[in-house]
Amino acid sequence: MLLTGWSSARRWVSASPPWETAGYSFNALLTIQGLSLHDMVRTEMIRSLLAPVGHGLWSAVFGAVLFDRTVIGRARRGLLVLGTYLWVSLLHALWDSAHMIAVVLTLVWTGTPWQYDLLARGYLPRPTPAQAQLMSLLSNAGLVLIAVLGVATVERVRRRRVGPVATPTRPRDVGAHALRSG
Repeated sequence: MLLTGWSSARRWVSASPPWETAGYSFNALLTIQGLSLHDMVRTEMIRSLLAPVGHGLWSAVFGAVLFDRTVIGRARRGLLVLGTYLWVSLLHALWDSAHMIAVVLTLVWTGTPWQYDLLARGYLPRPTPAQAQLMSLLSNAGLVLIAVLGVATVERVRRRRVGPVATPTRPRDVGAHALRSG
């Protein structure tokens, strides 16, 4: 089932606009000091390394649960699909907001009075070099943590499978089998 979910996910991801990653790279390229090739390459490297445990993995998990026929009972199956959808949606939301969460945590932990004053006036303060490093570290650590949660989810879905899908037998098949073996 994971393979079915993953294939449908890869089909969807391959059909998504190619400029999504290019947009992240372009944003990293443009800085206040001018163009930063270093930031652009670093962004591409991080996104390339973490891509296999991002959108495709979450879609594979959801597809595996959606197409799984071992779950018995409509209510149980519906709750499992809904819970999985909410979980992979949360992972996706955390992935998309990892940088903003890092900015907020950095400001809460290391913010200075002048930075809080600028925020109160509606201006975005420039981070100190130490704050910029902490933001980068927290953002990347958040992405890695979300990736680990995604891989753990795949393992849980894989282990949840209790056996092969049972196919219902028709009464005449049972009789024919009994005649052949007797």
